[in-house]
Amino acid sequence: MNVRPGTFEPRGRSAARYARVVLNELGAVAEWSAEAQELLGYPADEVLGRPVTALLSAGERSASAGLTEETPSPGERLAARHRDGHLLDVRAQVRLLVADGTVRWAVVLKAADGTDEQELDTSLLRAVLTESPLGVQVLDPDLRVVRLNLAAPGAQGAVGEEAIGRLAREVAPGVMDDTAEQTIRSVLETGEPVIDFAHMGRPPSDPDHDHMYSVTLLPLKDENGSVLGVCITSQDVSERHRAQMRLALLVEAGTRLGTTLDVMTTAEELAVVSVPALADVVAVDVLDDVFHGEASPPGPVSAEALVRRAAFHAAEGLDVQPAYPPGELVPAYPPFFTACLADLQPRLLRDLKVDREWSTLEPHQAEIVCKAGTHSMMVVPLTARGVMLGIASFYRTRTTDPFEEDDLALATELAARAAVCIDNARQYTREHSAALTLQRNLLPQRVPAQNAVEVAWRHEPSSNVGAGSMSSRSPAREWLSWWGSGSGRPCRQRRKWADCAAPSTPLPHRTWPPTNCSPS
Repeated sequence: MNVRPGTFEPRGRSAARYARVVLNELGAVAEWSAEAQELLGYPADEVLGRPVTALLSAGERSASAGLTEETPSPGERLAARHRDGHLLDVRAQVRLLVADGTVRWAVVLKAADGTDEQELDTSLLRAVLTESPLGVQVLDPDLRVVRLNLAAPGAQGAVGEEAIGRLAREVAPGVMDDTAEQTIRSVLETGEPVIDFAHMGRPPSDPDHDHMYSVTLLPLKDENGSVLGVCITSQDVSERHRAQMRLALLVEAGTRLGTTLDVMTTAEELAVVSVPALADVVAVDVLDDVFHGEASPPGPVSAEALVRRAAFHAAEGLDVQPAYPPGELVPAYPPFFTACLADLQPRLLRDLKVDREWSTLEPHQAEIVCKAGTHSMMVVPLTARGVMLGIASFYRTRTTDPFEEDDLALATELAARAAVCIDNARQYTREHSAALTLQRNLLPQRVPAQNAVEVAWRHEPSSNVGAGSMSSRSPAREWLSWWGSGSGRPCRQRRKWADCAAPSTPLPHRTWPPTNCSPS
């Protein structure tokens, strides 16, 4: 029997296979459960107060021996005697119960014809440490590896038994950084677990790419509560993390694209929102007709269509210059760009070292692509309502991972949203231009001849800078108007001619002080 302090409740699919018996300090039966009666056949009134040794076969050790320092291994097999006389192979576990100074023993008997608990424990350890797809490591207080799941994706084929006894940072330097070490030491010091700790690193099996892990840290304690080490379980959630990042980027794009009805501004917004979340460099080219409010019919566009650079944006810290700055015409497009104009389908060049289609770039463009260290690129059409508006090209230079199909799908969605905003700006430009043209056509083309007013003017200088006056009169000599300024203040006055001067008075000889002017 196994003697351990604490309490124990049997668990399993069939509770009837477990029988709980409580013994007093003398080893006599103090409590007898219904499960015990079902297992051994004795009703409670026949066993209460009797020594538990009466329930064992003559060849077995007494229960009192199990309560001494010579305790058998956990779940030791015993031969119990059934009420009908046959022997029953059982396993027994004992827990010490202390309450109000009274010592009792809780004994759990289990029929040995079921699954062996020791075998179950062994199978559990085997599954966790040798067969589990999860990363499992056990570290001691010095952060040395004590146990390790060699079948985990991050360690498979890269870490062997030689890792046992080494510092975790030596085994997986790309994963075990200062942040991870501080978190583990905090668990060792406090004894509190850390659940679902997000951590990014590069595992030994893939040292060239970043992986996102969901990590759980569990303290390993002895019976006295002292921390012996920490168990680390980790799951690679890189795909889920990338999906969350793509969704967040689409949400951000929804708020940042189309803030104005300007083609250049909208193209710049597409480039900015895509860097660095999706690409290191983004260039947006728009058909020249779009800037004038025009658009081609729905469908393919000729390879000879004029295209103008609308936006260019590179990640911070990248010294990359555009082949054509925003506002300039792009003189030539390579075949895979013109093919995009023709079939309105996106293009993915995952690895430029393998896919040489990019080498058909115009020499000036090819030189800049090589100099920037571009290793992966995407070309996505800007289409709205079936109308081709332009092309957005995405490049990766600093990011080591190449573009994948998921990235192409994300770029296509971003381009589609931006294209709708660009088309809205194009339509606004067209309608605005039409309105201005209509207004100009409604205005008179020349000033018509008229004889309602005869204008005579004369500038009367003043001691104040800018002061003076100009006068006019009607042919009927009925009205007099003058304009001028007094001490920098403009004024305009119209009076009846009769109120201002006699008809015979020459106009240049009649003036009024600026104080009589009413500001207009």
